[in-house]
Amino acid sequence: MGIPLFLKLASIESIEGYTVHLKFNNGEVRIIDFQQFFNRDQKYEKLLLEDFEKFSEMEVVNGTLAWLCLGITIKDAKGREGFYAFNIDPRLLYEFGAPEE
Repeated sequence: MGIPLFLKLASIESIEGYTVHLKFNNGEVRIIDFQQFFNRDQKYEKLLLEDFEKFSEMEVVNGTLAWLCLGITIKDAKGREGFYAFNIDPRLLYEFGAPEE
């Protein structure tokens, strides 16, 4: 199958507890155990591991895995506020994930 230069997340196939099956734009499905992937020393990752309801609110946004319920609001140079959701680079997910058999 090969890894595309610009790897993107295509869909969330299933969520079974903290194990998630993710489909990528090369057609592969990878299985991610977020209890192993997330670092409890990181604020948002710890929060998601402690709150399954929030964890399960994940969405595919612009080819990444995102949680629109978590993020930061910052101002640009002109003082306009923008919200940036917590998201994970799809290549990290792909490389960590185990291929679905």
